[in-house]
Amino acid sequence: MSNILMIYTLMEPPVLLHERPLRPIAEKMGCSLRLKQTAFVTWDDLLWSDVVFAIRTQSCLEADILAIASKMGRFCIEAIDDDFFSMEHYTLRRPLQASSLRKALTTADFIFSPNVTLAKKMSAIGGGKPYHVGDTVVTEAELQARQAMDSDQLHIVYYVNDSTTGVFDAIIKPILPDLVTKYRGRLKFTFMSVHPDLGEYESQMDVCFRPRTSLDEFKAFLRNNRFSMGIAPLIASPFAQSKYINKFIEFSSAGIPCIYSNVAPYASFIQDGETGLLCENTKEAWLAAIDHLSDPLLQAQIVENAQNTLRCSFSEEAQGNHTIANVPALFHHKAPANPRRYYLWPLHMKSRILNLIDPFRKAWGRFRIEGLSSVIRWTWNHYIMKKS
Repeated sequence: MSNILMIYTLMEPPVLLHERPLRPIAEKMGCSLRLKQTAFVTWDDLLWSDVVFAIRTQSCLEADILAIASKMGRFCIEAIDDDFFSMEHYTLRRPLQASSLRKALTTADFIFSPNVTLAKKMSAIGGGKPYHVGDTVVTEAELQARQAMDSDQLHIVYYVNDSTTGVFDAIIKPILPDLVTKYRGRLKFTFMSVHPDLGEYESQMDVCFRPRTSLDEFKAFLRNNRFSMGIAPLIASPFAQSKYINKFIEFSSAGIPCIYSNVAPYASFIQDGETGLLCENTKEAWLAAIDHLSDPLLQAQIVENAQNTLRCSFSEEAQGNHTIANVPALFHHKAPANPRRYYLWPLHMKSRILNLIDPFRKAWGRFRIEGLSSVIRWTWNHYIMKKS
């Protein structure tokens, strides 16, 4: 059975999205799995491995290690969960990350993604590589039964992973006047990892702001608080349609019913009125959906249906069988013994040099897009102010 080396540049939630479901499957198949940050990968790690599984490659060091692993006869996988290439001017704004990801996609033997649209696009960029679309694993222990709610309070939770407020400002903020009027004295909002400007309405409702936390702390917070509902507004875009359904998994696991914008990826997955509510991105539709989901019986019904979906499609057994059938080489590949020796220190030196040059490349890209004034503001905010 294979020795699987999973590598990552930074410990972010997507790393655990790929590692946690794979580990029990690997153990079931008699494989060994080792998770290491790219900066600490050694020659011995590569010798030990049969499979090298790179997660969200955005550093030249990770791309180069994957390339060496391929030359050594290792089965190489690139796991990607966001469509960075659809971000406006991505190759100009983040030239080093873009070139590193493109190299990794070209090097990999297989591509893993939780979204079929994203998988197809990354496969094409990589030259038509085969791909696997898989979900995370949710265990029975992670499912929180729906708690009794305070019938006098409407408690809404909203979170984002990147701390941006654009979607909230465009879709939810316009309905705040109507919400505070209808639920006067009973409305509470909890914001996680985001701090939108609520203006005059902040004083007219109960508001809680929570800073960004670890994934485990985040999940515990959702489970341990009695939220009436979650909201997941999303503006349709190429980037959005390639996102994963994290919010469905996290809210449903915590026993929280949710309203989702009726756009991809939610539109093709959520069963409207059964596992959540789908909502058009209009003021009237969102007000009606929140009013509809304020019914405790509907809340309980949606949570029950959503958790049954998690039990059926996101179980360790279901995901394990799916992965084993689609990517047997992940568990059965044996790399050739005594490969040619490669030294990793030149890769580290190259990475450091490119990282020194990268700010200048970013500045040049920003100059080409937005002009000199933008470069000056960006340099001030990202380098001068941070150091001070």
